[in-house]
Amino acid sequence: MTQRRRVRDDEEDLAMKEAQIDLENRDKREDQQRRMAWIAMISMIVLTAFLFLPIVSPERIAALADLLSMFYIAQAGIVAAFFGSQAYMSVTRS
Repeated sequence: MTQRRRVRDDEEDLAMKEAQIDLENRDKREDQQRRMAWIAMISMIVLTAFLFLPIVSPERIAALADLLSMFYIAQAGIVAAFFGSQAYMSVTRS
């Protein structure tokens, strides 16, 4: 009987440690996703401010228009995916 109790206690300890590791990993993943969304938003703001500086010629902006459009769409997609996942997770947790 004591042997079984010891095994059961070890299994419970292992399950508790796995749950704690899973929680820590989830927290780290959420922090990384939040940081990625912030960097995407900041990069869009900085690029927009940079394009309005007088040192950037209108011809250069016109030449890079397609590339800049893709950059804005990609960054906005990252931000939208972050907010969408956060909204979904808040609904599923409740």
